[in-house]
Amino acid sequence: MRESYKKDLERAHRLLEQGRIEEARTACQPLLESPAEDGGALHIAGIIELKRGEPRLAVDMLARAVQERPSDPAVHNSLGEALRAAGEPDQAEHHLRYALHLDRTFAAAHLNLGLLLWNRGLVEDAVLCFRNVLAINPDFLDALRQLGRLCLEEGDAASAREHLARAVSLDASEASTMMLLGQAHWASGDTREALACHAAAAALEADNGLVHFHRACAAFELCRENEAIESLTRAMASSSPPRTVAQPIAAAGRLADIKAAIDAGDIVRIARDQRHKTGDTPRVLSMDADASVPEPLQPYTGEIFVARISPGLVLPGELVAMTADGRLFIDHILSGPRQRAYTSRFIMHTSDDGRLLLALPGNRRTVDGKCVLLGAAAGHMEWLFECLARLWIVRQRPPLERLPLVVHSGLTRWQRELLQLMGYGEDRWIAVEEDTLLACGELHVPSLVGAGHFFAPGAIEHLRRTLRENIPAASDGPARVYLSRKAAHTRRLANEDDIASSLARHGFVSVDPFQRSAAELLSLLQSAEAIIGVQGAAMAHLFFAPPRARIGLIVAEGLQSTRYYGPSAVLGQDFALLLARADFASHPDHEECDVVLDPALLERFVAEL
Repeated sequence: MRESYKKDLERAHRLLEQGRIEEARTACQPLLESPAEDGGALHIAGIIELKRGEPRLAVDMLARAVQERPSDPAVHNSLGEALRAAGEPDQAEHHLRYALHLDRTFAAAHLNLGLLLWNRGLVEDAVLCFRNVLAINPDFLDALRQLGRLCLEEGDAASAREHLARAVSLDASEASTMMLLGQAHWASGDTREALACHAAAAALEADNGLVHFHRACAAFELCRENEAIESLTRAMASSSPPRTVAQPIAAAGRLADIKAAIDAGDIVRIARDQRHKTGDTPRVLSMDADASVPEPLQPYTGEIFVARISPGLVLPGELVAMTADGRLFIDHILSGPRQRAYTSRFIMHTSDDGRLLLALPGNRRTVDGKCVLLGAAAGHMEWLFECLARLWIVRQRPPLERLPLVVHSGLTRWQRELLQLMGYGEDRWIAVEEDTLLACGELHVPSLVGAGHFFAPGAIEHLRRTLRENIPAASDGPARVYLSRKAAHTRRLANEDDIASSLARHGFVSVDPFQRSAAELLSLLQSAEAIIGVQGAAMAHLFFAPPRARIGLIVAEGLQSTRYYGPSAVLGQDFALLLARADFASHPDHEECDVVLDPALLERFVAEL
């Protein structure tokens, strides 16, 4: 019986090594009930369950195997590996270290311990484990792969290339290793070698989307655009595309400066670039005498213009304007640093010379006539002054006022209402859906009306004047308003009840802006003499408050900036930042944390009114 058990166990082990997992499992089942079972079948059965993606079952079986074979380092190693997969790192480390206590030359245990320590962020210890493996067996493939991958992640491209090249020289049949070597060459600046590796990896694993994507990027850098487009097409059609784009069409494009790329006859200049005279820094009130003040506001506006693109395309999302031949326009149109690698889910790669590898959405909506690109923005504050304020430019060109506006399909309630108050009902919107490329017969693209946190005074006054035509001031509105964020999910005033009571004693009326329409909120602000609130969408409407209004913006200490101050500076409002303590336990993002305002600081501000 013992010989029969041994032969059947060897057969199950061979099946396991051949990757015939289910056959190995079937062969192993009767051995678990054999009188000759001494933990060997449990060991193999545990490994099988681990490979089947059942780490808990594996742990149960291997724990029993350890009881049968307490001095077998291989069983402790397998149990450690299963515990790591089951999310029990402490127990896993115990068994892996015990396996090495039993046998210091057990390479697999060094490898598994290295992987465990790497996952726990102990990079140097993990490197030592992988090097221990290679000291025992210089040709241990998995150790070479893992050490190469670790070096690559840590920015040591030269070492990564050395280890991965050694792994490939031993076994060139693994697409994942070949791809990693390609990434190491890429990180080292050797694009040709990177392309060769990714091409070899693609030949090994035809449905690996990431391999084809890396090949496309390398080919594109070498100006082999047809190869890049073909590889990107295969990547997006694979079962694991690098990004999700509806019915993607691979194409090449390039970043371009709209003022240089568009014929002079298709650009109308509205205002030259100029500097303005305003205050440069808001007052900062803090309980800390050493609190820093924000960088000074730069009261500057670049050249303001409107460009005509015929025909024109609009990418969904940020609503980036694009010509039919693939030129994308960001400078003067989208805010942010001028020199940045523009990324979106449609732009797969940006080369050093500004060329773009694109995955355009296959869904297309065509508008034969003329339209105006209003744009899109990440937040309400940005939408007001980077999108809605562009209507001032449109006003300077009467033929454009009759045209529909290209807007994002995800406009908020306030944004929809503000557009209507500015004279643009829904029948005049062309809403771009998230996965649809818009094609316009003639697209008019207004530039930004500001730079940084400063916006053209004419644009702000146009918003105020047009909105006042439709929004009367509240006849019985309070002179002192506190805009509450109590109903918000983030950036709340944690001690609001105490602060609101104190404000009420000074004649402030608490207002929940989220329960009001945009018109109702603006009507309140139009006649307010003093406004206090935590930074957020409601406080973005300060431009509608009277000039010389007193503004107290509550902001977490460390986040003081001129972001909300810019529009107020144009109007001459008396603006102060009230620095509050961030409650870091309330949110992982500093900018979204709730804040606690010192009541004494509030009293200082109110005393100045």
